Amino acid sequence: MDDKGGLDCLKLKRGGSLPVLYARGTHYEVGYQVGRVFKSLIQDYVERDGFLQKTLVPYYNTADGNRVFQRYLHASETVYPQYIEELRGIADGAQLDFNQV
Repeated sequence: MDDKGGLDCLKLKRGGSLPVLYARGTHYEVGYQVGRVFKSLIQDYVERDGFLQKTLVPYYNTADGNRVFQRYLHASETVYPQYIEELRGIADGAQLDFNQV
């Protein structure tokens, strides 16, 4: 990101029906750019995903569900820290809680 909060190195291109985003930076920065550019699509998906809203979120909000989430998160951070950083960036860019992404 540049000093003014803008996204340097950002290019969005429509190819067919799927948008294509060219971004570079750290894993977090790329995730943030993806989250920011596709914020409305990501938020809409999270809001409309029935399984997420009716099953996963309520389970996450229980002690057992949160314990399971934390265990998987810890394992993922250990093995794939770059992917977790990208997901954190997506969540921040899309203005969502990390656990929703």
